[in-house]
Amino acid sequence: MLLSWQAIAMGWNVGQKLYRDKKLIELLGDRAGQFGQALFGDAYVLEKDLYGGAWSETWLANRQKTKYVIKSLKHEMFNHPENQDILNQHIRYFNEEAKALAKCEHEHIVKIIEKLLLPQENNRPCIVMEYIEGVRLSEWVKKHGQLPPLEALKYIEQIGQALTEMHRQNYLHHDVKPQNIMIRDLKTTSGRCKAVLIDLGVARQFIPEVVCTYSFTPGTTGYCAPELEMARLETAKQLLLNPQIEYRIHIEQSESIDVYSLAATLYHMITGKHPRDIPFNSVPVIPDYIDKSICEAIWAGMAREPKDRPKSIGEWLVMLPLTFRDVWRIEGKVLEFDPNDPDQGTYNLNERKVNIAKVKTPQLLSAKGIDYRELEELLKNKQWYEADQLTDRLMLKASGREKEGWCGIDIYSIKKFPCEDLQTIDRLWVHYSNGLYGFSVQKQIYVECGGKLDFSYPNFKTWNKFCDRIAWKKDGRCVDIDNIYFENNFMCMKGHLPYMDYDLPLDTFGILGFGGFVLLFSHRDL
Repeated sequence: MLLSWQAIAMGWNVGQKLYRDKKLIELLGDRAGQFGQALFGDAYVLEKDLYGGAWSETWLANRQKTKYVIKSLKHEMFNHPENQDILNQHIRYFNEEAKALAKCEHEHIVKIIEKLLLPQENNRPCIVMEYIEGVRLSEWVKKHGQLPPLEALKYIEQIGQALTEMHRQNYLHHDVKPQNIMIRDLKTTSGRCKAVLIDLGVARQFIPEVVCTYSFTPGTTGYCAPELEMARLETAKQLLLNPQIEYRIHIEQSESIDVYSLAATLYHMITGKHPRDIPFNSVPVIPDYIDKSICEAIWAGMAREPKDRPKSIGEWLVMLPLTFRDVWRIEGKVLEFDPNDPDQGTYNLNERKVNIAKVKTPQLLSAKGIDYRELEELLKNKQWYEADQLTDRLMLKASGREKEGWCGIDIYSIKKFPCEDLQTIDRLWVHYSNGLYGFSVQKQIYVECGGKLDFSYPNFKTWNKFCDRIAWKKDGRCVDIDNIYFENNFMCMKGHLPYMDYDLPLDTFGILGFGGFVLLFSHRDL
């Protein structure tokens, strides 16, 4: 059997089997127990080495004809007792990555399967992750030179949502860059453009605006925020002067660190240039044909001073002309298409033909003679808080429940809700948010969370998962919705709106509570 030098360095052989030890299995997060006894005794068979970092190696493995990725600390790190302090430090970092992956569950973040310890190798830790078939974003850009803005913005939107979830869980990524983003194979996604954040190796928990102490400088030159880059240079200087002293740096934590990296990644995608080549204190040069709003967003996101950058990913995303509809790359063409929008034609996956019509402004139809022009105006001007409140009042009017409100709503009343009004309200929200908000958007997420469209109430697990996905809950508690929340968190999560009723808690049986709201998803005209 031929062995690569990487396999020898790790102490593993191609074809070697890694078995679990029942006493040492560590399953993380809410998914603990999913794998448990049924997998005990099964083996992961190493197939080939994929890539590695300064202190880790990553392998493609196979178990029961399913591919996985196994990441581990390098073998040689365990063979030098004199470096025990450094080893312990990297083990802490490794464990932190596993915890971050377990807590930050999102469709655009690589999924952790489990964490293993290898007793025959000094309990060397391993993380087992899903295998994503595709290419790294860095390779994709290199292949195409630069990406069309529509495709680039779709990837930015998806990774932005992933980072928003990380920040919601109080984690900073610290190392967002094209090398840490995978583009799923277009053949397996029917041409849909989908990006996944794959490496959380330097992700750390943070408290906003609190100074944090680092014993190392995270990030990659060009993509990391200037304050981190300056800290890196200062660290190198101090190590030259005092090599025996462990130098620690102090940096104020904020989401703007990841904002800079995401903006730099967008710059690389649409120009094909590396951000490290931008002259010091210079504004990134962007081709004239790129939309002005994209240029302004990149300049704002890559501001040298943290105070001059948007304070959150959501605040930065709102500067971009994003479409929250699906984007396809078919036969070299990048196309925007919403399969749920009848005004956009048809998409035939077998023939791979797309017929896209111009997106029309929704017609303001009402079976109850309701004027929806005020709602349209609010949504057009992105006055989301006011539009949300007005939506609640208009739905009460359409259902004839202006006096009693939503308390006591039943299945019969939901089924009776006029279809013209429901469709008008939904299409207005979907249209003016570019597919980010709307009942039909929430309905899709609800089904993905395990919800059923048969007018049945969901169990608490499904309901809580749905609320987490659309940011109605944080740490198991309902969020307080007010105008300030809307301003600071716009675009924080797909499907977040409409929320509507502020008088009823989410776990009551109101139209937006634990019962009535999900019954609405089962309406035949939604």
